[in-house]
Amino acid sequence: MPASTRRTLGPSLPTPLGPALVCLGLALIFAAAIAWPALIVALELARAGPVRPAADSRDFFGPGTLAMLVRTFAAAAVVSLAAVAVAYPAAWAIRSRRAILPFLLIPLFLPSYVAYAGWGVLRAPGTRLAAWIARGSVDALELKTRLAYDLQAVLGLSLWAWPIAAIVIAAGLTRLDPDLLDTLRLEPASARRRALTLLNLTRAPILWAFAIIFVLMLGSAVPFHVAQLETYAIAIWRLIDLTAPADRWRVWVAASPLVLITLAIGAILARKLFSLADTDSQPAPVDAPPLPTRAGRLALAWTVLLWIAAVIVPVSMLATTMDEPTAAVRFAARHWPALRDTFATALVVAAVAWFITTAVWFLADRGSRASAVAAACVVLAIGVAPVPGLLVGLATARAWALFGATQPVADSAAVVVLAHTARFAFVPALAGWWLARTQTRTLRDLRRIDGADSLVGWFRSCFPTNAWVTLAAAAAVAMLSIQEIEASIMVIPPGYHSLAEWMLQQLHALRQDDLAAGALFLTVLAVATAILIAICLRIGRPEPIRS
Repeated sequence: MPASTRRTLGPSLPTPLGPALVCLGLALIFAAAIAWPALIVALELARAGPVRPAADSRDFFGPGTLAMLVRTFAAAAVVSLAAVAVAYPAAWAIRSRRAILPFLLIPLFLPSYVAYAGWGVLRAPGTRLAAWIARGSVDALELKTRLAYDLQAVLGLSLWAWPIAAIVIAAGLTRLDPDLLDTLRLEPASARRRALTLLNLTRAPILWAFAIIFVLMLGSAVPFHVAQLETYAIAIWRLIDLTAPADRWRVWVAASPLVLITLAIGAILARKLFSLADTDSQPAPVDAPPLPTRAGRLALAWTVLLWIAAVIVPVSMLATTMDEPTAAVRFAARHWPALRDTFATALVVAAVAWFITTAVWFLADRGSRASAVAAACVVLAIGVAPVPGLLVGLATARAWALFGATQPVADSAAVVVLAHTARFAFVPALAGWWLARTQTRTLRDLRRIDGADSLVGWFRSCFPTNAWVTLAAAAAVAMLSIQEIEASIMVIPPGYHSLAEWMLQQLHALRQDDLAAGALFLTVLAVATAILIAICLRIGRPEPIRS
């Protein structure tokens, strides 16, 4: 480290005190948002005893449960296959043009039911599709209606989830040797054989993308619920409504298949992450060599069309259903309480996410015990990420409403902040771990030698290089908080107004004017957030994950 840099570090907190304070803050956040609700759930199950849950499970797991599980797995698999299939060309576009990545997050920043509702306008009363569905016998009408609902749900969820598949596959594509790709292109083989070879080379990231989307779809209740497709998550939702707070342990017994599957997927993801972190190879290039002109243009064109189908088309279709075009203009004034409470919560959640990113980065960059604390928090965040939002919200609400001393938390917006933190902590945790991995051992050793190993020294010497990345992670979490519905409906306290809950009510009531106005508002907000993230990543110029 240059002498000029050493002179600017100045006085700082003693080395043991800085990491201790950061560890304490990070541990308190994860204890309040994740560990405490998980402990209460475990205690309630233990207090229920081994006999009662078994008896209750027989009540829930009736003759139709196996069919429900099969239907749930089939629906999740179809959505995952569709999302991976359409995302594969987009992954090649991301591989050589990472600047477009923030804008591909826009579908994820919108509620998953926006694409469902927008494309559903095609079968609205008076349309040709609606007339075709209504034509024929009663049995034919029932079959066509069921098919239309199912296809609409699969289409909507696939258009929402495909960016996840594209990002995961693109991360795997960056590890392909460019020389190997050049050799494959020069081989005198048919296009079909080359395509099969590429699929074989990228089967690992494809399977990871499928697994991640599959486990997310297992717990996805809202789009399937609106489409009247009975899945396991919807049955759990109904059981929650029918169960008294004192008997909520019954819900966890019934939900055990979903919880075990999602926790297993989370453990596998965490293990894969730390196996990658053990490597000490040099970072890959920021952008891989572009595809040949024609293939690259086709991949980019497909990505743009897919983005339009996921964002522009459904929102535009909803906009055409508005009887009053001024509804979109008057949206903020008419629904100010919901916007106020939702935005205030999102800002607090974003601040917490910023701290998580920075704390994990700082602690994981140090090694020894501090790194172990960061690793434990990352594991907790990844483990909770696949758990259905309904169950995350249920556990949070129950944990903070169980005792009189914690009841003020359950009756305030703080419980919403805790639920959203638990739901999306994996984003800042992974961002912080990623930033720590970009610091080579040589740079860490030089920083320690030059006296920049304390908290203030680290902030002055290391933090400015990628500070904008922490802001990008916070902005992404804020947008996810704004549109989160499944965890929110379980914890909303009295007097709190939720924008996501209000939009879901409009969807159920078929109030197209309000739903379209809300979708337009969220789309503008999502685009603004994507632009902010793009600017942050451009300024920060973060190093990519090492393969």
